[in-house]
Amino acid sequence: MVKNHVINLNEALMDDQARGSAAEVLADMNVTGHSLTKAATDAKKQIATREGWTCTVLQPAELRQFAGGLLRGVDDFAMRRQVAENPEYLTLYHQLITEVSALGDENSVDQVSSHLKQLRTLVEQLSLSQNVTATQLRRVAADILAAFEPAKSDPLIAAQYNALRAGYTTPRILTIDEWRRLIKQFHDVEGVIATMITQDASLERIREFTHNILESLDAAMSAGIALTSSGQETLAICKNDFEQEDLDRAQYCDLVKRLQSIRLS
Repeated sequence: MVKNHVINLNEALMDDQARGSAAEVLADMNVTGHSLTKAATDAKKQIATREGWTCTVLQPAELRQFAGGLLRGVDDFAMRRQVAENPEYLTLYHQLITEVSALGDENSVDQVSSHLKQLRTLVEQLSLSQNVTATQLRRVAADILAAFEPAKSDPLIAAQYNALRAGYTTPRILTIDEWRRLIKQFHDVEGVIATMITQDASLERIREFTHNILESLDAAMSAGIALTSSGQETLAICKNDFEQEDLDRAQYCDLVKRLQSIRLS
């Protein structure tokens, strides 16, 4: 009976994760930092409780099945987003098939966990990228210009700010590639808003300004302008830190320094 339970559990783990929930599971793992093992263990406990089983110890075969279910679910997600034939997606997808089959030690678990998250993020980026319009990118530019207006005279960003503003105000309709280039040039600049943070702005104004920076990065990602993988991790951490209402000036300064380190891929 125990063997049958394991077989049934393997099938349940595959089915539960493959039927549309894989993207959400991986998104939660990104936000919470939970490992693949913990996600699989939690899934097993839920299924065991539902089925009335007493054994909740995760077996290696079950972990592989859980990871396989996530991979299958992300592939379904990619097909719905119409990016499953993208060469970049296929390369990582087939790499993960091999990695999941060989899943065993802690290092391989960490690698598969990282690559599954990467694959899920890639699907989002590819689907957004292929659907982005010049109008959407113009809205991103507007958000950036509003966010950085108080520091527009800072010599560290003035040239990039003015170039973006010129693109935004020109009567000519810019192409998608032109918008991408202008936005990327701005986000690649060093020392963003350092002047404002080190001067005498109120904490309320600094918090509002920092919020605008976060929103401009979110807007860029929503429009298909990808951050580097380290930039995505930094942004997630910064968002969490920003939720703390009682930050002092030094903490805001540190938060802004981390935000200014974010680069577009």
